[in-house]
Amino acid sequence: MKTIVIGVMPQEYYTVRAAENPVMILRTQQFRPSFPPSYWLFFRIASHANWRHALMATARQLEHAPNLYEQDFLSWIEEQAQALKARQVVALDWDNLVEEIESMGRSQRNELKSRLRMLLMHLIKWHWQPEKRTTSWELTIKEQRLSLRDLFELSPSLRPTLPVLMPKAWQDASGSAALETGLKEALFPETCPWSIEDVLMDGCLPE
Repeated sequence: MKTIVIGVMPQEYYTVRAAENPVMILRTQQFRPSFPPSYWLFFRIASHANWRHALMATARQLEHAPNLYEQDFLSWIEEQAQALKARQVVALDWDNLVEEIESMGRSQRNELKSRLRMLLMHLIKWHWQPEKRTTSWELTIKEQRLSLRDLFELSPSLRPTLPVLMPKAWQDASGSAALETGLKEALFPETCPWSIEDVLMDGCLPE
C-alpha cells in the first residue's frame, strides 16, 4: 500500500492511504517535507471546503502512480539510501524497507544452513570413504569453513544458533552423503559425532 502526504493548511499535513472505500486519512505531526520520491505528491489546498475532494482525487491518482520498488530495484535502493542519509523520514518507503530488511535476515540464516549441510556432507565422505579422498573434497571443506567464518564475522548473532541447527543439518547431510556415496544411511550415527568447534576448525579432518 502506497502513502501520499498532502498539505491542506499552512504547516499542516495529512497522510492518505489509498484504499477502495473509504480512503484512510491520518493526521500527522507538523513537518516540512523535502524532496520526496516521485510517487509522493504534495498539494496546498487554497480552500478548506474542497480538501476532501482533493484528497480523494489524489488517492485515486496514487493507485496508478509508478512503483519504483517494482520497476527499478537499484534506483529504489539508491533513493532510499539518500533519504536515510538525509534523515528524510517522509521519503522512506517503510513497507518495502521492512520487507527487505527481514529478507536479508532470512537470507543469512538460509546461507548458514546450506553451508553447514555442505560442510557436514563432505566431512562424512572424508571420514567414511578414506580410500576415495580427493583434493577437491578437502578444498570444499576449507571453502565452506572460510565462508562460515566470514558469515559469523558479518553477523555474530548467527553463531549461537548452531546448536539448534546442527541436528537437522546432520540429518540432511547424512541423507545426501548416502545418496552420493552409495553407503547405507544407517551406517552414520543419528547425531553428529564431532563437536561444533571441530566441525568449524580449519585444518581439522576426521580420520
